[in-house]
Parts: sequence; C-alpha cells; structure tokens
Amino acid sequence: MKKALLLSFALFIAIFATAQKLPFQGKLIESGNPVNESKTLEFGLPDLGWTETHSNVQVTDGLYFVVLGSINPLPSTIFSGANERQLTLSVNGTALSPVTLYKPLSGDLSQLNVKGPGNGLIKGGFGTGSEVNENLPNLKLNGNLLTQNNRVTLLVSSNNDNTFESGHINLSSTSGFDSYWSPDFFGIHHGNRGNVQFFSQNWSGKGHTGYVILRGPNSTNFEIGSKFWDNSDLPWMNMRGTTGVSLMQFSGEKYQESGVDKEKGQLTVLDWDNNRAFINSREINLLKPNGGQFAGLNSHGNAGNFFLNGPNSENVYIGTMGENADRARMSLKGANGDHMIDFFIMKFENSPEYGELYLRTDDGAYTNLRPNGLSSSGTFHIGNSVLVEGNLFLNGKNTNNFYLGTGGDPDQGILDLNGKTNQLRARMFVKTDWDNQEKGTIELHGEDGNKVGIIPTQFALHNSDWSITASLNNTGASGQLELRGPNTCNFFIGSTHWENSDKPWFNMNGKDDKVKMSMTTIDDVNGERAILTLSNSNGTETTYANNGTWGTGPFNMWTGAMVNGTLTVNGNINGSGTNNYNSDERLKKEIKSLGGSTLHKIESLGGYSYFWKKEEFPEKNFSADQQIGLLAQELETQFPALVKTGSDGFKSVNYNGFAAVLLEAVKELNAKVEKLESENRLLQAELSVSVSQSAEMAELKNQVDFLTKLVQEKLTPSSSTQDNTANLSGKN
Repeated sequence: MKKALLLSFALFIAIFATAQKLPFQGKLIESGNPVNESKTLEFGLPDLGWTETHSNVQVTDGLYFVVLGSINPLPSTIFSGANERQLTLSVNGTALSPVTLYKPLSGDLSQLNVKGPGNGLIKGGFGTGSEVNENLPNLKLNGNLLTQNNRVTLLVSSNNDNTFESGHINLSSTSGFDSYWSPDFFGIHHGNRGNVQFFSQNWSGKGHTGYVILRGPNSTNFEIGSKFWDNSDLPWMNMRGTTGVSLMQFSGEKYQESGVDKEKGQLTVLDWDNNRAFINSREINLLKPNGGQFAGLNSHGNAGNFFLNGPNSENVYIGTMGENADRARMSLKGANGDHMIDFFIMKFENSPEYGELYLRTDDGAYTNLRPNGLSSSGTFHIGNSVLVEGNLFLNGKNTNNFYLGTGGDPDQGILDLNGKTNQLRARMFVKTDWDNQEKGTIELHGEDGNKVGIIPTQFALHNSDWSITASLNNTGASGQLELRGPNTCNFFIGSTHWENSDKPWFNMNGKDDKVKMSMTTIDDVNGERAILTLSNSNGTETTYANNGTWGTGPFNMWTGAMVNGTLTVNGNINGSGTNNYNSDERLKKEIKSLGGSTLHKIESLGGYSYFWKKEEFPEKNFSADQQIGLLAQELETQFPALVKTGSDGFKSVNYNGFAAVLLEAVKELNAKVEKLESENRLLQAELSVSVSQSAEMAELKNQVDFLTKLVQEKLTPSSSTQDNTANLSGKN
C-alpha cells in the first residue's frame, strides 16, 4: 500500500548560458511526519527527454539536497524559448506532483562579449540562481594567449546570508604571479603560494587589526601584526628561518607596577634548539629550551639583579639584600643551591650599616665576619670578649638576661632567658628523658610560680610545685588531654591506648578521683558501637548504647515510659502493679464474634512443657527453668491473628488475645453442657437414663476440666518473647 508523500521545496539556481548543473533542495513529508531515511529520487524533464536517478539520498527532518545534472548533464537549451519547465519527481517509484522550474533572471550575455583583434576578450555577466548572488556583476579581461585567460577580473561577492557585499580585483600573469584585492585583503601570489599578504582581520571578535605576511621561496620570513591572542592593540612582529622556526620576535607587553597599568617593548631571540633570550626595558634573560634560566639581568623591585645558573641550580647572584633595595648582596652557591659564600650589607635598628661575609659548608658549619667580630660554629667573638668553650652570657644593665651554652650534659644545649629580677622566665634545652631518648624541651615560668612545659610528646601547665593542672600529650600512638582540679583529674579526653588507640575515650571524674561518666566505643557482631557509662561512688554503673541499656544496678523509669511498637524483653518481667491494656470499644472497629467453632479449633491444639535452647541463642537471655506454653506453629494454623513472625523469622504468641478464644470456647462448651443437662433432666423425669448420654456428659466434664486448667495456665503467660508478645499497642 503506497503512503501519501507531500513535497515542499526551496530551489536554488546558479546558472549561466551554458550551465549543465542545477542545485535543487526539497522537503519530504510522509504520513504527516518529516522523512528521516535514505530515498531513491528520479527526476525528469519530459519536454527535453532528460531523466536522472539519485540513489541513497539522505533525507533529514524531511530536507534533502541534490545537484541536477551531476549524473546526466542538463541540456544547455533548458530555457531556450521557454521561461519555465515542468520537473517530474518520483520517490522510491512513487510519482509526486511536478515542480515548476523558472528561468533565472540574467542579462543577454552575448551582448557583453567583446573580442579583440587577437585572442583578447572582455567578458561580463551576473551571478544567477539564488537570492544571494543573483545580479552580482563580474567583468573579466583576457589576454591574447589562449592558454592563459582572465588577466583582470572584477567582481562583487556576497556572504551566504546576503548581509555583506564587497568588491574584488584579481590580476594574473603568464609567469604565475597574481594579486588579489578586496576591502580587507591584498595579496601577491605565485602559483598557490602567497608571497605578500596584507589584510585586516577581526581575530576572535576583538576588533579589526592589520596583518602582513612576507614569504621567501620556501618559508614565511615575516609576520607583522598585533598580539590578537592576548591584546589586539599590542604590536607583534615575528621573523622566521628557512625551516619556519621562529628566530626573533618583537612585541609590546603590558605589566603592572604599584597598581598602575604600563606597557613595555620586548625582544625575544631564539635558535634552532629553542634556546631563547628575552630583552625588555626591565630585564634580560637567557633561557634553556625547557624554560629554565641560564642567566638573567633584571631591575625588579627598582633595583638591578644579576644571576648565573648552572645546569641544575643558581650559581651566582648579585643584587639587593632582602626587602631593602639600597643594600647590596652577592652570593656564590653550591651544587644543591645553598649559599656557600655571601657578601652583603646589613643594618640593625640602632646600628650603622656594615658589611658582612658568610662562609658556609654543606654540613652546617659556618664562619661569619663583621667589623665587630668573628663568629663560627665553634667559637664566638664580640669586640675584645672571646668565648671559646661554647657558652655565651649576655648581660643587661643590672642582670644576666641571656645564657646560651650547655646544661648538665656538655653535649646538650640550653638557652635561658631571665627577667629583670634575674629569675628564670624561659628555658629551651635538650634532655635525655626516662625512655633514654633525647627530647627538645621548652619551659615558660611566670612570676607567680606557674609554669608551662613543652616536649615533643606533651604540653603541660604546672603549679609552682610542678604539679600538672592541664596536660596535652601523646601516649602510645594517640593524643590525650587532661584537665585537673586542685586535688583530682576532672576531665580526661583521649583513646583506649591500652587496647586500641583508634577508639575514643572521654572521662569525667568526681572529687574522689573516680570515674563518674565515661564515653567510648566497643566492638560487637554489628561493628563498632558508642556507649555511655554513668557510675556512682559505690560502684553501681549503668551503660547506655543504641542497642540497649545495662548495668550493675536496676534500670529505673520514675515517671513511666511509653513504647510505640514491639517491646522485646529477653528475661523475666516482674511487677507489683496491675497490667492494664487498652480495650475500650470506642477504640475498635470492624468488631466481629469469633463464632461457634472455637471449641473445635482448640481441640487440635496442645499444651506443652519445654526448656529453651539457651546455649544456641545466648543473645535472647533465655531462662534455664522449665516452661509451659503453646507451640506458635500449631496455634497459627487455627488462630493466625494470635501469632506474629519477627524480622528474624521466629514466631511469637499473643497470650492475652488467646484468653478471648478460651472465653468463647468455654461459652460454647457451657451451652452444650446446659443442653445435655436439660435433656438429662427430661430423661430422669421419664426414669430412663441413657448410658450413652452419661458417657458424653462424662467426656464433656473432662473437657471442661481440661479447659479450666488450660485457662488458668494461659492467663499466667511465660516471660519469653518467643511465646509471649507484650501487647503495648492497646489491643486486647
């Protein structure tokens, strides 16, 4: 069955007097939807006997494009003597309505052909076919040589959306040179290569800038324009070598100085191996191919600086001293970049300027020369005082303020700072601790006798008697904090380092220095669990966790408690009050009698004595005593509403609800007894006692005794949650 095909088209024609091709675009709609697949299109001009078939034409969103005449050239007389033609079209063999092709507007080109005495020819015309280029004039001037045409071409062109037009001039010669002019371009070419190009380009939408390219026989020699990738208003010139490698670049650069935008010129000189030299008004740098520096001369910070580098590090530096650009410094460095020799000018607050020389070794030894003395890693000289035993005393006006030397061990250093009363206020020293390890130590002493002690594993605040009031230390592999009162430790924050240093531990102690509150974590089958333990002075503890509460004393709720959901108790429930359950009729709906078959269902149930599997289920805290009760699976077959299956798959029994079942059974049994008693009285009146009825009455009496005993047992439920679910939701 053929599908309906509708055709809407847009036709674009660019054709001259001898044109053999015609661009054609159309749109296919199939069953109301644009086509999106390949089709075979067959075109024809019946008046001219021309046909052409295009296979596998891709149609997207209903649109397709072909060039008529690209397979079978169109007749050159397509519009001779006619202003329109009917074009037939079939899609996959299905004929569509013909399309009318109209003759494009054009001048009589034969009137514009002028031939000279030789082969020279002036040829003019217009672009035709589409709205974009129709009526755009062109003029061509040919030479006398038949093989070399179009010496001069003048034309007007337009962009695709017909929003811009420009004029063009092409000049060519028999030697292969030609030139091309447009409002924004001028080029001189030889063959396909442009030797000289002048053009204006709007690079990346940053505004039009002029650009010049000059080429040699084999490569580009010059590029002159702007830094369009950075700032189109900054000049840039590039000179290349015979292989196209950039050898020299001149450019303008922007920079900031003291918050002010400024500009400078820069020259970059390169070689084949990409070694480079940067030269501008502030610096000269010689760079390696990887960007590292060989040498540099700059004026950064308003001061001149000079440096020479080796293969891996800076060797020589000549410049300024630190932040002061008016003081000179020269450094000679070693292979690892450390300063080995330093010449510099120094000045302290109240001293005059002076020169200083430092000589160093890579193992830390040094010699320092100043006008007032010489110091080194072994001795120290100040004026006429020479201390050669490694100890230094500096005195104030009235007291010894500073001591630098050794302590009890001549190989361990010590530094003391004293106050104006000549009392120790700060001490920094090295000592061997109880674990036979050397430790750096800092002590700070107050005038009131309080002290601070700092070692690599502890930070502590002390009283005048060296007792600790607060301590931050590292014990084992974890940190801990202690805060103490006058006589006891009040707070401890740390870890259970004796067990696992990754477990937190927080203690609050009472005035008896015993723990009153502790927070930590424990491991169990479900992973790590946080716990809180509260204690009193007599040793009673209560521990709280997200899986329950336990302790050495009873767990009390003084004002009552409410549990919404199922309360599971692994153990006995002892109480002295009355267990009341919600049973108000106003709280219930869909109330129905259990019916008259209760007694029959109970007869299939049994009462059992048993012991719990305490060893297999230790987490349930089962009693070891003998139990009496029902089997949940049996009860579920008769009264499924009285049995609940927990998330662990185990079943529990609602014994409170079972009392209603027993009540209905007793009523049903009582009705039978009353009926039999009535019948018995009638038989006695007739003095005929039925042996069978007597036996039935005896059996019924046994059933009454059994049910009476069963009621008594069931109204005293077992403590196990497997057979007794506390019905705290209010259902009866």
